[in-house]
Amino acid sequence: MSNKIDRRVVRTRRLLRGALLSLIRERGFDVITVQDITERATLNRATFYLHYADKHDLLLQVIRETLVELTDLPTPPPPSDDMVDAGQVREFFVAVFQHVIDHAEFYRVMFSAAGSGDITTEIYGTIHKVGMWMLARSGVRGWHIPPDVVMSGVTGAYLGMVRWMVAQPTLPDPITMADQFTALVLPGIIGAIQQ
Repeated sequence: MSNKIDRRVVRTRRLLRGALLSLIRERGFDVITVQDITERATLNRATFYLHYADKHDLLLQVIRETLVELTDLPTPPPPSDDMVDAGQVREFFVAVFQHVIDHAEFYRVMFSAAGSGDITTEIYGTIHKVGMWMLARSGVRGWHIPPDVVMSGVTGAYLGMVRWMVAQPTLPDPITMADQFTALVLPGIIGAIQQ
């Protein structure tokens, strides 16, 4: 019995999220209403409010659930003998940019609606938190530059490259993106670690 309830919840949330993304793409986030979302999802407002407090809550959940998938990626091992394994860092970012390709429509919609302060703040904050979690898992203990400052720079660079990437008529491959990204940011990260 509980499996049927779980499947219905998953289906309902999927419908609401799909409706939200398509409406943001068409009209922008600020002008859409819960009524618009429920009509597009062919659900009633009461069902919406069983799952989300308002359209902002739905948006935040969509962003968080998509970006938190990055925490499932294997983190490169900590530096040994003051050396960062650039190959393993590159492989990590290949997986990160594959995530972007897998969720390209999500990123396109979010960046097209990024004029909304809520969206920009949530995307930046979530990527920053995920990055800080990964830095903590890396095992690096001594930082010449505080990790929070490092991650602020990396987050900005990452989001800039993702925005560029999803705006292209054909998505670049994740290997090329990882090579370019690590060439840009890895020297800064290495420089931030106390030698």
